[in-house]
Amino acid sequence: MDQLSELLGSEARARLLAHFVVRPESRMHARALGRHLGLAGKRSLQTEVDRLVDLGLLERATDATRVLITRNAAHPQWTALASLVREYGSALVLRDALADVPGLRAAFVFGSYARRDARPDSDIDLLLFGDEVPERELGRALLDAALVLDRPVDAKRYDTSTFLQDATEKDGFLPSALRGPKLWLAGSPAEFPVLA
Repeated sequence: MDQLSELLGSEARARLLAHFVVRPESRMHARALGRHLGLAGKRSLQTEVDRLVDLGLLERATDATRVLITRNAAHPQWTALASLVREYGSALVLRDALADVPGLRAAFVFGSYARRDARPDSDIDLLLFGDEVPERELGRALLDAALVLDRPVDAKRYDTSTFLQDATEKDGFLPSALRGPKLWLAGSPAEFPVLA
C-alpha cells in the first residue's frame, strides 16, 4: 500500500483523490473510472465515491442516460487535498498520469522515492518500458505529473532491444535500478524480459 492510501485508510479513496487532483476536469462514468484507476468491479470504489459525494468533494452529473463522476471545483478543501496528494501520493499521481499512454507495458519509481528517503529537493526517478510509446503523449503525461507534484520527474524509457542490451551490463545504471526498491505504477516484473 502506498503512503497516501495508508494515511487515508483506503486505496480507493487515495486513487480517487489523486485522479481528481491530476485531472480536475475529469467527467467519467463509474465503470470507466474504475477501469482507469485499476479498481474495476470493486465495491470499494462505489463506497468511496458515495463518501466523497456526501462530503461535497465529488458530484454526480447526468449526461443523457449516464451518471458521470466529477470534481466539485467549488469545494474549498481541494487545495489542501492537492498538497496532501503531492506530499504522500507521488506514485498515485504518476500512475494516473501514465494510465492513458499507449504502448507503455510497465513503469516503476526507483531511487530515493522508492526507498522513502527522498529530500524536499529530490526529483522522482522513473523507469518506463515499452515499444512504440508516443513521445508527445508520454512527455505531456510526465509534464502534467511534474506540475501536480511540483518537482521534476526524471524518466528513463527503454524499448525491448535497448533494455536487453543495457540489462546485461554488470555495473550499469539499469541493473542497479532493477535491484533496488520499486514502486510499481504499471505492469509487473513479468513485463521486464530479464525479471520474468
